[in-house]
Amino acid sequence: MYVYSMPKQNLNEKRSRETREKLLKTGRKLFAKKGFAGVAAEEVVAKAGLTRGALYHHFNGKAGLFAGVYEKMQQAMAAAVEEKVAPEPGPWEELTAGITAYLTACEDPEIQRIFFVDGPAVLGWERCREMDARHAMALLERGIADAMRNGELDPLPLKPLMLFLAGALREAGMWIASSPEPTIAKKEAAQVLDRVFTGIRTRKKGRETWEKK
Repeated sequence: MYVYSMPKQNLNEKRSRETREKLLKTGRKLFAKKGFAGVAAEEVVAKAGLTRGALYHHFNGKAGLFAGVYEKMQQAMAAAVEEKVAPEPGPWEELTAGITAYLTACEDPEIQRIFFVDGPAVLGWERCREMDARHAMALLERGIADAMRNGELDPLPLKPLMLFLAGALREAGMWIASSPEPTIAKKEAAQVLDRVFTGIRTRKKGRETWEKK
């Protein structure tokens, strides 16, 4: 009887991926609970059941692991937003559903701590922006462009409009994260963003608000 044996190279790659994912998962839990400064590299590897060498091999230490956690969370948030907007009937509805999904995600304590409290302090604004540009900002730019092509938004310069709105969204996320009442802060942020987005909507389409009550 023939028994398939995975080639050694493939087996090593599989183990490497599993080790990396275990570190990312453990790191996220600890960073979200204790904050970057409150977590030691030794605690990460102990909780993951791995060696310090594994941490340094895959991430070159705690700061590298935090960067990996931050980007993986960006990817997950972008995927969740895309899933939310998929059923929408058109570009305007997709854009506004994406904004609502983003604001809702900002109520998550793990996102609050890692994205808005520790992220800028540990990684610096420039690096955070680089990661944001690959994920959240790329989605936003695509949504704005689609809405413009469909005649839903006034034909404004795309890049500066995207950066302006991305800045507003990040500040809204920080406002939610720093509030003692995140749900109330989210509703207040949604009210303001509603006015901003409907203000740039093409006039022939009307100024209907998009905020979901």
